[in-house]
Amino acid sequence: MAFVLLAWQPLLLALGAAAEPGGWHEKAGIALGLVGLSLLLLQFAHSGRWHLVSGRNGIDVAMRFHRAAAILVLVMALLHPVLFVLPLMLVEAPFAIIFSTDANVATVLEVAALFPAESHPAIAYPFAITRRAAGNGQARALLDFITGPETAATWQRFGFTLAG
Repeated sequence: MAFVLLAWQPLLLALGAAAEPGGWHEKAGIALGLVGLSLLLLQFAHSGRWHLVSGRNGIDVAMRFHRAAAILVLVMALLHPVLFVLPLMLVEAPFAIIFSTDANVATVLEVAALFPAESHPAIAYPFAITRRAAGNGQARALLDFITGPETAATWQRFGFTLAG
């Protein structure tokens, strides 16, 4: 199944992409795909079938070459569809709404404005032990550690407050 998904990856990526056609990235993707295909087809020319091509070097040299060529072909085959969607991967939004805890740890963001605390319900991340793990000592120890005083400073450093 994984082999089939890898084989169909270029088509699946192309169908899901909304990149403008005709850019340098598209030409590079096509070139990478064609070179990868030609390398794959050339494997038959020097696969040990013809004494003129690979008979002089020996089977061990031919097998090492095929392994290296196969890795190169695989990399080209997997990278060429990525080049088609590269412009979409490089686009950045000029503005975003994120949680202040995310902004606290991000080094490349500039906070333009804050929503007042009263403009939305409080955001909570509840921790609890599930019924299934109620008797599990490790689950209890994890919850005690996460909500305990020894981790409170870490939570506060990243902008979280612990409910009392």
